[in-house]
Amino acid sequence: MKISKLKNIIKEVIKEQQWDAGFAEMWAFGIPGQTGGDLCGNWAAAWLSLPNFTSTNPNQPCNMICDKIDTWNSALATAGPRQATMLKCKLAHAQQQYGIHNCASSSAPNC
Repeated sequence: MKISKLKNIIKEVIKEQQWDAGFAEMWAFGIPGQTGGDLCGNWAAAWLSLPNFTSTNPNQPCNMICDKIDTWNSALATAGPRQATMLKCKLAHAQQQYGIHNCASSSAPNC
């Protein structure tokens, strides 16, 4: 077997293992609408208990949601694999709340 062919096989195996590890990590963190671990779910429960979600301020919770979406999207650019997984969890929940609270038509300054 040629060395170049062997190198390609090794690269493919490494890619498959990285994908499997990423999938396992997503499973451990959990994603909205899917079963799995509870790190993401625990974070989401704490996030939804913030006073922004029960505020009488008409710009809340959309102002906070939009701000966090921007912050977490920016952080993804330099995040390592584990941090990226958690950021994706947070973004998934933020997008879900963005829709629930109709932030697209909000007059909140951050939206």
